[in-house]
Amino acid sequence: MTDRGKSKACASCRLSQNIIKSLKQRLEKVEEIQKLLFEQQGNEIKNLKQNILQLKSEHNICLKQKDDKISSLENALKNVINFYFLFKIHEEAPNCRNETF
Repeated sequence: MTDRGKSKACASCRLSQNIIKSLKQRLEKVEEIQKLLFEQQGNEIKNLKQNILQLKSEHNICLKQKDDKISSLENALKNVINFYFLFKIHEEAPNCRNETF
């Protein structure tokens, strides 16, 4: 091979080496970006799980408050019904109290 041919081969070889080096650097950057994205996604998933747990806790508190309110209203309704029946009994037989004594 002539000196000119060797020179072209060396230049081609250096060009190939530079391309390979550049591709390796790009691959490393892509891998770094991918690692950062995975970490970010992991953090987002962790935050979403925490938010879900917080919402479940708040939901359970609301359910307890609702149940307490329903129970309170049921008791108030029972008292109103009892008062109504006692009132009706005394209204229909107003002299019953006097006769029993």
